[in-house]
Amino acid sequence: MPTITGGYAGARCETLGVNAGTTNATTVTASATANSKGSWASLGQTTLEWRSMMLCVAQTAASNKAIDVGLSPDGTNFGVVVPDLILPGAKYADQIGMYALPLRVPAGAYVGVRCSASTASHVLNVSAVGSTRGILGSEGYSRAVALFTPTSSRGTTVDPGATAGTKGTWTQLVASSGAEVDAISVTIDAAGDVGRTATATALLDIGIGSSGNEFVIVPNLFLRWTTTTDGPLFPGSALLPVSIPVGTRVAARAQCTDATAGDRLIGLSVHGWVP
Repeated sequence: MPTITGGYAGARCETLGVNAGTTNATTVTASATANSKGSWASLGQTTLEWRSMMLCVAQTAASNKAIDVGLSPDGTNFGVVVPDLILPGAKYADQIGMYALPLRVPAGAYVGVRCSASTASHVLNVSAVGSTRGILGSEGYSRAVALFTPTSSRGTTVDPGATAGTKGTWTQLVASSGAEVDAISVTIDAAGDVGRTATATALLDIGIGSSGNEFVIVPNLFLRWTTTTDGPLFPGSALLPVSIPVGTRVAARAQCTDATAGDRLIGLSVHGWVP
């Protein structure tokens, strides 16, 4: 085994946002208005240059949450670099999420987090682990763009339709991508349904192109849920390297083994990563 010294040149990590004295992470409080972003909470200042980040979140009360990650040169004025990460937490008070973010963060930057919640003033505990090595060997991306519009602090609802086992109609996620991206990540939530009546499986397509001319770029993502979980809980996918030009419409469709209205719905959020 190699001897690791203070000058070790391999990949390293550092963690921000934890308090060893209380054995807890940083408190992030949603706005007193439901589904509106609260104030920024600083997780601290980096000493390393990060090329990827693991964002770890744990909620203390059941609600859906949409989380922004921001960077600041001074710890007070944060600019959003990853908007609206969805935590599908409407059913369980102890829902957690761990998001592998291929985000490039300069040494000396402050990392901040803010969130909205479907119930006002709900709280998250948040920490971040940064690595000097990128996901899939990448150098890290400058930022992410949301390729969907959050509704009630959750993703866009995709309806597989009333015929089981058959792809439903396309649902627009965003009319025009705000930047050129060359990778996406995906989060699935329960689309507001916390009372599913049957176990079911589903296949989800993500496509690009004008209405009626969609081209599938991610086919048949497999999902499953039960009456216990209620939603296909999928809090943060691995990076999917796909190219989407700036100004492109993004849409999704799905099929499901359950054709019951409400129970078949899928909540979808997609983030595009900008070099």
